[in-house]
Amino acid sequence: MAVLRKLGLTPVSQTAPVLLYHSISPPAEPAVDPWRVTPQQFEQQLAWLYHAGYRGLSLSEFATCVLQKQGFDRRSVLITFDDGYLDFHRHAWPLLRKYGFVATVFVVTAQVGGTTVWDRDLGVDVPLMDWGQLREVAAAGVSIGSHSHDHVRLTDLVADAMKAQLTLSRQRLSDELAVAPNAVSYPWGQSNDSVSHAATAAGYSIGFGTEAGLVGPGSQPLHLERLTVTGEWDLDRLASALQ
Repeated sequence: MAVLRKLGLTPVSQTAPVLLYHSISPPAEPAVDPWRVTPQQFEQQLAWLYHAGYRGLSLSEFATCVLQKQGFDRRSVLITFDDGYLDFHRHAWPLLRKYGFVATVFVVTAQVGGTTVWDRDLGVDVPLMDWGQLREVAAAGVSIGSHSHDHVRLTDLVADAMKAQLTLSRQRLSDELAVAPNAVSYPWGQSNDSVSHAATAAGYSIGFGTEAGLVGPGSQPLHLERLTVTGEWDLDRLASALQ
């Protein structure tokens, strides 16, 4: 693909969508609904992307395009998941493999193998993947990034605490998966200049929030846009968002 691009044979786009998912699971607890897409909906979306000619970017491919400002192959998409829900392993990953897409999962390192303790005040306590499951999907091509160590609001912390959250998470991922991630997803999508400075100091080169939009020439590498997909999205909404 890189050779074709150099020869001018591969159409290049200045922008690329980054899709953000959380839980891929059947209807169960109503409290999870704001973050849930059912497996049936998810498969419909992947099938649409596949037949529309979209190709899933790996995190490393995406980061290279962003950091080198070289544009994206047309109809490229980065598919991301926040939190590391166990249902990614059960439902999402088999469907991604079925349609030939790769994905990136951002995990909360203090709660790997635990539950979504940060949402307990909302009545939500959902299981998360453990290290063995993360190693399994990583070995199969899934990129793993940081979602902080404790899923705290980084913007509420002083600089040293911000850096500690991000450094500890990156080190734990490196220890457990033998790869130090260069990407972070900010809990609740909240970041500012202090957070991006802390992310840089901790060793990250790209960071994702939840501000809606496509990633393009005007995007800041430590404040990248994403499109949050919910259970309310139909295929028309998906197609419209990607344009």
